[in-house]
Amino acid sequence: MNFKFEDAKKLFEKYTGEAQKQFEKAQVKSAELKAAFEKLQVQLALGKAETKEKFEEQRKKIMNALNDIEEELRKNKTANDIYLKFLPEIEKFKIKMEIMRLRFELN
Repeated sequence: MNFKFEDAKKLFEKYTGEAQKQFEKAQVKSAELKAAFEKLQVQLALGKAETKEKFEEQRKKIMNALNDIEEELRKNKTANDIYLKFLPEIEKFKIKMEIMRLRFELN
């Protein structure tokens, strides 16, 4: 289980880095958005979640960071096109996180 969580975090971290570059390239200027991306990347880079409690702690922090990014993107009309491209990846990652949470609950 832990292995899949770490793989999902690494893959999503790579994707968010690419998305952040797209926002910068499109000259989306928002200190709040930049801070939200940095917060997410810190959470994704955290060490392994060895226990159910550590997993849940990391999952909550990652979800909060994602919610912050989504909120900032909704406010920023110049980022709308990139946000629409990024949204499916956010949703896929959220679903993966929920599946992993449910697996922890069942084990």
